[in-house]
Amino acid sequence: MISRSLETRAIDVRKVPRRDCVIAVGTPQLVGDPRPAVRVPDADRGAGAGVGATHLRQGIRGIGYFVTVPEARQPSGVLWVNLTDSSGGAVPQCIARRVCVPALVVAVSVSLAAGALSDDELRWERAAPSSPAAPWTPPDLTDYARALQVPKSPALDAGRTYDLPALIDVAERSNPKTHIAWERARQAALAAGLVESEYYPMLALVASMGAQSRVLPAPKTLVSDGFFRLDYGDVTPILSLRWLIFDFGRRSAALDAATEQLLAADLGFNATHEEVVFRVQRSFYDLVSVRSRIGVAEKSLDAAREVEAAANARLEHGLATLPQASLARQQAIQAAWELEDAQARERDAQVALAQSIGTVPTTPIEVVDLSSIALPAALEPAVDGVIDRALRQRPDLIAKVAVLRAREAEVRQARAEFLPKLSLDSDVGGRFAESRFTLDGINTPRTGYAEPAYGAQLTLTWPLFEGFARIRRLELARSEVRAAEQDLVDARDKAIQEVWKAYTDASMALRKLDVAAALVQASQATYDATLGSYRVGRGTLVDLLAARRELSQAQYVEVETKTQVLTASAALAFGSGDLGLELQQKSTKP
Repeated sequence: MISRSLETRAIDVRKVPRRDCVIAVGTPQLVGDPRPAVRVPDADRGAGAGVGATHLRQGIRGIGYFVTVPEARQPSGVLWVNLTDSSGGAVPQCIARRVCVPALVVAVSVSLAAGALSDDELRWERAAPSSPAAPWTPPDLTDYARALQVPKSPALDAGRTYDLPALIDVAERSNPKTHIAWERARQAALAAGLVESEYYPMLALVASMGAQSRVLPAPKTLVSDGFFRLDYGDVTPILSLRWLIFDFGRRSAALDAATEQLLAADLGFNATHEEVVFRVQRSFYDLVSVRSRIGVAEKSLDAAREVEAAANARLEHGLATLPQASLARQQAIQAAWELEDAQARERDAQVALAQSIGTVPTTPIEVVDLSSIALPAALEPAVDGVIDRALRQRPDLIAKVAVLRAREAEVRQARAEFLPKLSLDSDVGGRFAESRFTLDGINTPRTGYAEPAYGAQLTLTWPLFEGFARIRRLELARSEVRAAEQDLVDARDKAIQEVWKAYTDASMALRKLDVAAALVQASQATYDATLGSYRVGRGTLVDLLAARRELSQAQYVEVETKTQVLTASAALAFGSGDLGLELQQKSTKP
């Protein structure tokens, strides 16, 4: 009996003792299974076959046992491969030219591979939710949650009172939108450089190497083994150059389009800065306005409590009724509610300001009082000059023009695709190899040789028909031009509307500002006089409560009017492009 693990080597049957001998191959068994594939009777083992593994090493996986038995005593359940020749002599150096055994082995291998593939598919299926009726249980997401942690160093200093220019400076440095716009501008610059690289030649080095060992048959009159071996190895390096010389303006049109896109991205970066600054301005004015309203609500509460105290004093002396005192108390409670409502609005305004700056919304921000903010000067007498400046200065409008020119360049590029291209191709390299022969175990000396090669050629490429693809690309490019033209018209009309509205709002707010201040003075005088009269018994409680409400309302109107003046002036500067000019002048200062 001969036993071999076919995981490591195969069997080379060189000779059999008798003409009627065959080799019996056991059925496949799993690797690592200690049981034999086929139990062969003891009488059938050791029939005396000569087996070696020196010449042929062709493996058959999964076969556990090989035996040779007389043909007349073949046990059942065994696959048989006849290895005898017609003369009964030595068997040629091969195993199983009849492939019944490999077929069975391949079947087992395919079955095992199918099982492994099924397990892999089930692994990905188990990664999805098992049912639509229950939530999915995620794995450990600690690493993902760590990326969302709030940075420890906030952009704002704790305890510092900020004015508007300081907050704008912080926003320009820390707001993510400015960083995103900056990266977009850099990407556009890199894209323009990428297009420009097409003007340069392409140089590439390609090298391949390999080795082969082949067994070739030969007559035994020349080689006693009946074959000889050829060992062969080679290296083939090639240095190639390709240079597009002329393309009828395709590259220049692509470069023009990339340049215009770069200009649009740079202008978009400036526009993003202006948008961030404008949002900070509005949020800042909203916050100082709310805090001023809190101050007005506190004064209103103090006045309501003063009226309540006066009503209670008159009630103790029998000069007022209980309903009058209750009405005064009701007004005091209403004033307290208005104070709480203003304080709630303060929290919302503070969160909005923090978001516009680009810092954590929970960061407390101390800002200056509304009374310390200088109001803008008078407006221009005509809005036409403001509109003209907007059309000249606004970066978003000029960016629309740049986008339109980029689309026009793309049309020129699409037209150039109909024309031929002329390129230069050249290469230099060679093939370097060596080989040797093995005859009857004797190696010949290695023989080497080299085959250098080089060449150059001009190539004219002219696609004549591509299924109308170039025509459709040209029509798409023209459609993009028409869309860009209408987009420019729409943006221009919206800009004019924004400037007109901001100019009107600012002029109306400036006219109301003096009236609001006069209203506060008159309401304060009326309240003081009515309170004095009520205390000496000459006025009524109803008149006093009405005077207090009118005073609080006038104070609210004054705060609201100042906020409108500031917000409308900021919107006018933003809409006209003056804000961007101010930012550029500030950035150029040493």
